[in-house]
Amino acid sequence: MRNFAVFLRLLRTPRLLSKVAQNRFMANRTYRSEMTPGRKLQLLVLIVTRRCNLRCRMCMQDHNAHLRQEKERIGLDEYKKLLDEVKGWSPVIQMTGGEPFIYREIDALIEMVKERNLVCMINTNGTMLQKHAGVIVDLGVEKVTVSIEGPPEVHNRICDFDRAYELALSGIQALAEAKKKRRSPYPFIDVKSVITPANAGRLEPVVKLLDTGWIQMVDFVHMWFLHPAQVEIHKKLNPGADYYPPHEFPLFKQEELAYAMKHIRELQRRYSHYPFIVFPDIPDDLMRSYYSDPAKRLYRNRCIYPYETARILPNGDVLACPEDIAAKAILGNIRDRTIHDRTIRDRSLTDVIQGEKAQDFLEKLDKSGGAWPICTRCCGIFRS
Repeated sequence: MRNFAVFLRLLRTPRLLSKVAQNRFMANRTYRSEMTPGRKLQLLVLIVTRRCNLRCRMCMQDHNAHLRQEKERIGLDEYKKLLDEVKGWSPVIQMTGGEPFIYREIDALIEMVKERNLVCMINTNGTMLQKHAGVIVDLGVEKVTVSIEGPPEVHNRICDFDRAYELALSGIQALAEAKKKRRSPYPFIDVKSVITPANAGRLEPVVKLLDTGWIQMVDFVHMWFLHPAQVEIHKKLNPGADYYPPHEFPLFKQEELAYAMKHIRELQRRYSHYPFIVFPDIPDDLMRSYYSDPAKRLYRNRCIYPYETARILPNGDVLACPEDIAAKAILGNIRDRTIHDRTIRDRSLTDVIQGEKAQDFLEKLDKSGGAWPICTRCCGIFRS
């Protein structure tokens, strides 16, 4: 019923629904490294900045990201070239960060994406959203996801900022009012909450935001993380592999998890006709293993992300895995200079994702069954 409620909301945004359906169809294909030479992307994630104005407790980004100076950064002319290159593939362009609205040229970049008739999605903490609401609606951005982690006092404590909730809600309201004024169904507004010990039992106010009519969906997601046990197994299976530092934030204790899951299940029963989902929505016994035995692989899914998706960092690095926050698996850089037919030019994204390094990465992924030990608690496994 809940998925049907989400589907009904998506019917009002046909461009987004069509792309979601297409990507789900593509996800059912069998992915293998043999596809590398002619590889195209379904999703291109642009990390327009690693900086952020919040310090959320459960964020995988470096908590000092808001202090980091990005000395090398892709310019608008380079983004234009990149978008011209990929527009024939018709990938979804997802902008995120850090906080993407810290990037000063964000409005111009959104305009470039929409000029090429590409579906655009933005992930944001919402604190700077109000200023950009009119532009987002005027340009036809298809989807905006805003992070809200609970009622005001919970959200502000998790984000370490006493106005985080106020600003995020004002941004959502501004988007909704701009949509109404322009009679536009876009963007589809999704509120996302990460289920953590800090908001356990306090998530009902997030679901009730749907009563405002401002948003179209609420999405509760369990934490994805790297645990020391996952890292150690990965290193044993991949001698010489670069070290992936575990994420350092508190996981659920068993009693905390039991309380949190009881709350979630009650919300699912009480709001069964509301468009809100829990991800991954797996049985409670598997969820206990999810947190208590992090090295255990719960599903034998192959992760499709490295085959159909790429993530580009602000300096031009292309990551083999779009969820590789630590940036350990770099396939190349679109700003590198290469020689083709005796002409020196910038390396294209096609060169990178169809090159030897990408082929080697995907062949190793094939041999591992489509996922490594460090992947067992990543959302890609459960979306596949």
